[in-house]
Amino acid sequence: MSKNLGRIKKTASVATPLEQQLDLGLHEPEQQEEQILSFRDLGLQKKYSTYRDNPYTEFYLPVLGHAVQYDRKSGHFSSANLSRVAQGLELLLDHPGKMRLLMSYPFNDRDYREIVGAYKQYHGSRAAKKSTKSSQEETLDETCLDTAQALLVENLLKTLQEPENSFQEDQLKILGLLVKQNRLDIRIAIPVSPDGFLNPSYDQFHEKVGIFTDGVGNKIAFNGSNNEALAGWERNLESFHVFCNWKRGDQERVQTEVKDFEEMWTNKLYEIVLVLELPDAVCQRLMAYAETPPEPPEPLLESPPRRSMRQVHKMVR
Repeated sequence: MSKNLGRIKKTASVATPLEQQLDLGLHEPEQQEEQILSFRDLGLQKKYSTYRDNPYTEFYLPVLGHAVQYDRKSGHFSSANLSRVAQGLELLLDHPGKMRLLMSYPFNDRDYREIVGAYKQYHGSRAAKKSTKSSQEETLDETCLDTAQALLVENLLKTLQEPENSFQEDQLKILGLLVKQNRLDIRIAIPVSPDGFLNPSYDQFHEKVGIFTDGVGNKIAFNGSNNEALAGWERNLESFHVFCNWKRGDQERVQTEVKDFEEMWTNKLYEIVLVLELPDAVCQRLMAYAETPPEPPEPLLESPPRRSMRQVHKMVR
C-alpha cells in the first residue's frame, strides 16, 4: 500500500512541458495547507483610472490571484481578442480557478439574409395564412437557431487565425489549456432586435462587466469603459468603478450584476440577447493551441511585463 502511495505522489509531481514553461510553481513540495485567499485583504479602491492608477497591476492581477471564479462580458470573438483576454489568466492555472466568458459575434448582412431566408422558406406557406402566433413568437424558432449555429461554426473558425507573434501564441495556449481542463467556458451573445430577429444592424452586445468570486464567497463587480484588451487597462484614458458585496451600500449593486450575468448566461433574456454555447468544433480548435508548449514570449510595447508566479504572489499578499 505504501509503495502505491509513493508512486501516486511521484506521478502527481511531474509537470507538463506547458506548465514548466509557464513557471507556475504547481509542483513544488507542499509544506503546509494552502491558505484560502480573501478579497478583503486587498484594500481595493472604489474607482480605478488609467490616468491616476495602473489598473492592471493594482486591481486586475491581485484580484485574479485571489479569485476562484471570474465571470466576464467583453468584446467580440476573435483570436486577437482572445489572446488579450488571456493576459493574466495564468493565475487561474495556479489554483482551482474557473472563468465564464460572454463574447459577441457580429453577424454580417450575408449572415442575416441567410437566417431570414431560412425563416421565410420554412414559414412561407404559413405566412400566406393567418397564423395564431405573433411574429415575435415564431422568429427565434429552431430553424433560425440551426442556421445561426451553422454560421457560427463557419465564421468563428475563420476568426481563429494563426497567432501573429510568440506573445499571442503563448496567450492562446493558456486559453486552450483552460478550455481543455474545463475551466474556461465561452458563450456567444447575439443581440435580438425588437422584431425578434437576430439583426446585425441592431446594437451589438457591448457590455463591459466583470465579477470575481473568492474562496469564501466574497464577490467583486466592476464596470466601466474598459475592455479586456490591455489598451483598455493601461494605455487608453479609461476608468471603472468597483463594488464589493461586503461593503455597505455595494451589496445591491453586486447582486444586480450577478443576477444579470446569470440570467443572460442561462438564456433567460433570450428575447433581448440570445446566448449560444461555443460550438464543439471551435472548442477543439482552441484546445489545439495547447498541444505544444509555448515559446518564450517576445516583449511587446503594449503588453504588461511578464511575472513569475512567485513575483505575483509577493505582490498580492
